This record gives sequence, C-alpha cells and structure tokens, in this order.
Amino acid sequence: MQRTPLAASHVEALRAHGKIVIYPAGTFLAHPGDPIDRFVYVEEGEIEVVNIYTGDRHLSSTLGPTQFMGEIGFLYGGGWSLAMRAVLETRVIEVPRAAMLTLMSRIPEMSDIIITVFSARRRRQLDDRDGNLRLIGEDADRNVRRIAEFASRNRIPYTSMPLGSARDGARLLHRSDTALGDLWPQRRGDRPHPR
Repeated sequence: MQRTPLAASHVEALRAHGKIVIYPAGTFLAHPGDPIDRFVYVEEGEIEVVNIYTGDRHLSSTLGPTQFMGEIGFLYGGGWSLAMRAVLETRVIEVPRAAMLTLMSRIPEMSDIIITVFSARRRRQLDDRDGNLRLIGEDADRNVRRIAEFASRNRIPYTSMPLGSARDGARLLHRSDTALGDLWPQRRGDRPHPR
C-alpha cells in the first residue's frame, strides 16, 4: 500500500486538539486489551509492534515521523490488539478519541487517509496467522475449540498449536510460565479438583 501522509493542515489540527507527549525508549504506549482512547501521531522517534510472548519486535517495519498508531477498533471504541513500544525517545501528538472523531467528521480528507491505513492494518492482521492469540490444544480440548470458533466467527487472528508439541505449544507454555494443570483441570467428571 502506498502511504499518504497527513497534510500539514491536518497535523496543525491535531496539535490544536491534542497534546505533546514524550515517551522514553522502552516505554509501552499500548497493551492488548487496553482501550483505544487516543489517536497517536509520531513527530519524532520510532514505535514498534511487540510480540507479547517474547518481548521481541513482531513486525519488521516500525512507525516513525509522520506516521500514526491506531487500528480499526479506534472508530468504535474497541481495544488495542497489539502491544506498541517506543524504540527510542519518541515525541507524539495525542488527541483524545472523542476529539479526534469530531476532527475526522469535519476534515473528510484526513478521515479518508486514517481509515484507509486502519483498514490496511486490519487486513494485514487477518492475514498474519502468527497473531497475538495462541490457542494450545484446540485439537484435544472442546473448550479450546469453542474459543477457536469464537475467534473465527469474529475474525480474530489466532494460531493453533497441538498440546503435545515440543517445538511450539510446550515452549509457549514454558515461556508464559503457566502450569499445564492450571490450563486443563483433572478429569474427574470434567470438574476441577479442590486444591
């Protein structure tokens, strides 16, 4: 997708309705599930998408000056689906969601650019089968299959791993510091045993 930056007049409108915030290197600007309550435009610095399981950069590309954070959930008050972190000291303009929606309704050219970028990011997420949601044991557990069905119906990207997979599932369990017994209760009538 060819990127169309916001025009200088759009950035001035952001400044008029928002505030300048400086994030030190390593600071998280968003965590999955946090409400998308602001529009974030990068003036200086760099922001990366982070793999929540490893803490490593998730995508090869980053956001830099003249780019902005955000995803389609911004429009309807959803939550972040990705973790975002400042790579270096980063200065941004932050506009509260309600003010930004008003600006977008008043400046259709700006709105078109933003919605096009948000839509392209959503398409990329749906194509990325290595998303943040990892289901371990879908092949063996009906409750995990129900979660997979819910994710599929709602077009939530996820990766499914076999429960006994030494290469993927077991390593992920170890990394997330989750005990296997906490994920699947003892099989006594499908009820967890008292601890």
